[in-house]
Amino acid sequence: MQVQQNEFQVENGVPVPPSPSVGGRRKAYRARLSSVSDCAHQTARLFRDARSGTIKVEDASRLANILSILSRMIEGSTLEARIEALEKGRVLQ
Repeated sequence: MQVQQNEFQVENGVPVPPSPSVGGRRKAYRARLSSVSDCAHQTARLFRDARSGTIKVEDASRLANILSILSRMIEGSTLEARIEALEKGRVLQ
């Protein structure tokens, strides 16, 4: 499948941004997504890319939705860990 400029390939129903080839193989895109702040940074990047026409707005919207879901999951797991730590502290006292 060839990728036209400003279009994402779709793999398993998920849009994948085109990435440069290295030695005939596609280079994987890596982004740190381990905090809500990381997700916000990537969402801002998507917004800038969509506004500049680097990627389609529809593709940016789909990826931003995924980042939003991931952000909520990170936030929930962080809160869960904090609550667990508080509960353990109360039991020890």
